[in-house]
Amino acid sequence: MKKMSVLLMSMSILFSPVMHSQVGHEQKKEERRAQIHAQKVSFFTTKMELTPEEAEKFWPIYNKYEEKRMRMRQEGKAARGSKKIEEMTETEMTAMVDRKVEMNITKAQMEKEFVEEVKKVLPIKKVLLMHRAEREFKRQLVKNLKSKAKDHARH
Repeated sequence: MKKMSVLLMSMSILFSPVMHSQVGHEQKKEERRAQIHAQKVSFFTTKMELTPEEAEKFWPIYNKYEEKRMRMRQEGKAARGSKKIEEMTETEMTAMVDRKVEMNITKAQMEKEFVEEVKKVLPIKKVLLMHRAEREFKRQLVKNLKSKAKDHARH
C-alpha cells in the first residue's frame, strides 16, 4: 500500500507540469480566439458601417453561424482522422470523398440560411459589405500571422 501511494505521488508530481501546460495552452488558445473575435467585431462593424441597432441584430446571427461553422470544421477533422491517404483502402478513400462533398453541400445550405437571416436585419448593401469584410479580415489575419512567424523565427 505504501509503495502504491509513493507511486501515485510520484506520478502526480511528474505529470502535474504536463497537465498544467496543457491547461495553460488551452487557456492561451481560448484567449487568442477571444482576442481575434473582438478584432473581427470591430473590423466588421467599421467596414460594414453598422449602426448600433444593426449591430445588435446582426452579431447574434453571425456568432451562431460561426459556431456552426466551427463545429463543422471540427467534425470534418475528426472524420478525416489521422490516417494518411497512402494508408487508406479504396473504400475508405471513397467514403472520405463522399463525406467531403456532403459537407460542402451542408456548408452551402448553412451559408444560404445565414444570408437569408441576415438579409432580414440588414440592407443588401451591408450584406455584400459583410462578404468583403470577411475576405479582408482573413487576408489581414493571415498577413499578421505570417509577420509574427517571421519575427519569431528571427529571435
